[in-house]
Amino acid sequence: MTKGLAVYVKDLARIKTTVQLFNTQHWMIEGENAYRYTTLFEKGKPKKIFFGAAKTETIFPQIKLLFDQKERVIAQRLNSNGRLITTRENKYFKVRNHRAERALEVYALITAIEEKEYEEMIQNYWYQERKRA
Repeated sequence: MTKGLAVYVKDLARIKTTVQLFNTQHWMIEGENAYRYTTLFEKGKPKKIFFGAAKTETIFPQIKLLFDQKERVIAQRLNSNGRLITTRENKYFKVRNHRAERALEVYALITAIEEKEYEEMIQNYWYQERKRA
């Protein structure tokens, strides 16, 4: 589940997406750079006109909505003091489970060591009993 995750500036630095600010400006984010644009219609077709640029870090606190490539809202900030939280499952922000895989490897290693120690203990016990008899 990727719903409800907080989005940070470093997360936006690796994707290309569009955002809407609290003052209704639209920006396109490409890595660490952001470009302001407006949409004009030419012969009935929408065309994006870019006319401003800034760093993603400077506009990040003002981001209200974060859109995916299909212009669906994938993250939202309720107010300017809140966090930017994902609102739907998406391909950009995912929880990675690398730690669980590593934990299973460590568990298997510890189990193998314990089994080896147990076998050595049993062998030592049996050899000691036979020597006494």
